[in-house]
Amino acid sequence: MRSWLTNFACYLFLIFCATGVYAHSWYDLECCSERDCSPVGSDNISITDEGVLLTLDRGEHPFVFGELEALIPWGDPRIRKSKDSEHHACIAPPVNDFLDGPDETNIAGYVLCVYIAAVA
Repeated sequence: MRSWLTNFACYLFLIFCATGVYAHSWYDLECCSERDCSPVGSDNISITDEGVLLTLDRGEHPFVFGELEALIPWGDPRIRKSKDSEHHACIAPPVNDFLDGPDETNIAGYVLCVYIAAVA
């Protein structure tokens, strides 16, 4: 018979696995609450004269339930340098997420930060 301590340790392990403990530890706290950030493909990021254009379709990020297109202008503090070789996007869930389901006016979420990998 397992003790309550063993059961407690198992529950903690499952909770940590389910909540993203293995997420990138270098994400800035103001951008990510260990669940808002996710790697994105190089085809989702465009470097323009105006800034960084992020385009995502449904399913390409955990909090994008429709199409998202956001231009973050140069000088905006939401543009940050990636600490690995990938691009990452931190997106807050839609305002009504998990309550009534995403509505047609806010199905993409809000871009908190974009981490850009070195561009050659």
